[in-house]
Amino acid sequence: MLYKDFTLDTIEEKFDVSNQVVPLFKDIKKVEPSDWLKKALETAQELPIRSEKAKSESIVFPILVELRNKNEKYFTIHSGDTLTANAEVGLDGECDFILAKESNTFNMILLTKKRTC
Repeated sequence: MLYKDFTLDTIEEKFDVSNQVVPLFKDIKKVEPSDWLKKALETAQELPIRSEKAKSESIVFPILVELRNKNEKYFTIHSGDTLTANAEVGLDGECDFILAKESNTFNMILLTKKRTC
């Protein structure tokens, strides 16, 4: 089963978890978006965003980049990579985004692939 095929009901049943609404963070301070992000989102409003891919490229990705920049580039953003966490239970497939703490993990993978080809 691909990640995109999971529903909340499927997750609750298959992994014996329950959905709960709880505060995730305490004392969140409002952060003003940069002019760059404001412009990117304004541009996105002008575009025909009909698919999840279009939403992720024009809305979600700029927000993730903004978060990365405001946090001293603490994490790396991987887009459209395949992640097989546990194929036996269906946790595999292409992810919209994977956020990783290591900033050079993807570059190392690319370098390795280029050398072996």
